[in-house]
Amino acid sequence: MKNYPASEIKALIEKSSSLLLVVPSLNIDSAAAALSFAILLEKKGKQVTLYSPTLPDENLKHLEFSEKISNKYNVQSDFTITLNYPLDQIERVTYNDDGGQGNIIVQTKKSAPSLSSTDLSFTKPSQPFDLGIMIGEETSLPDTTTLLSQGSWIYFSNQNAQKPWAKLSLFDKDAPFCEIMSFLLPQIGLTLDSGSGKNLLIGLRWSTQSFSVNVNPDTFEAGSLCLAATQAHLVKEQQSSATSPSSWTPATSSPQTTLDSVETLSLSTENKEGVSATGTEGPIQTPPILKGSTTPRS
Repeated sequence: MKNYPASEIKALIEKSSSLLLVVPSLNIDSAAAALSFAILLEKKGKQVTLYSPTLPDENLKHLEFSEKISNKYNVQSDFTITLNYPLDQIERVTYNDDGGQGNIIVQTKKSAPSLSSTDLSFTKPSQPFDLGIMIGEETSLPDTTTLLSQGSWIYFSNQNAQKPWAKLSLFDKDAPFCEIMSFLLPQIGLTLDSGSGKNLLIGLRWSTQSFSVNVNPDTFEAGSLCLAATQAHLVKEQQSSATSPSSWTPATSSPQTTLDSVETLSLSTENKEGVSATGTEGPIQTPPILKGSTTPRS
């Protein structure tokens, strides 16, 4: 089991209410890792946006919740002045820069009541996310200046490169993103479920060519964790059925016949009660004894 800086990552996530997951280069591994992360964060009540400059193609449509990936993210940088006044009582609104300052001039109609400061409200620029999570190299993004200047950032990479904009970085050059997430998500308190487990398992199979290249014991352990997550609901159903009286099987029911039991059945066509192969009762038939000239007669 790999150990990552889970406590630091968990602390950043817990104090954030809205998160932006960014996947600069979209492939099955990075998309599956990001989707699994997003699914479990939303289950924890977090507001999550999953952004990539390119939308999923047909190869990614079989991933769970692939429709969550968007090629847009909301950045509101405008300062808004709202005039709480009947619009039909306003003659016109103009702007000038007299005295080196921006002045907004609102002219009301002659019969309208006068304006006061209580008729104005202000909306400051809102930050669209508290915490950004970058999965891969940001160099392929169309614009990073505005994006990386907002919020705190966690950087995931399989390249050992520090980023000045990242508050925390996680490197693992020997692992695809889905392997990293298979270990990290449970460590930060996000329990894998069937959807996230399925996505991570698909990503692992794709990045290792069905566990045939670039694998090590950790890779197989990650696959085992993902597979167990996809089967968890089946185990719960079996446990529930085992404790439910309505699911008890009567002791008189016949065992299921398998191919392995065919030989046993053929060898037991005669028995001590004298039941023949056809199932009819009668005396046990003794095979005749053949006598010839070489056999002494009794």
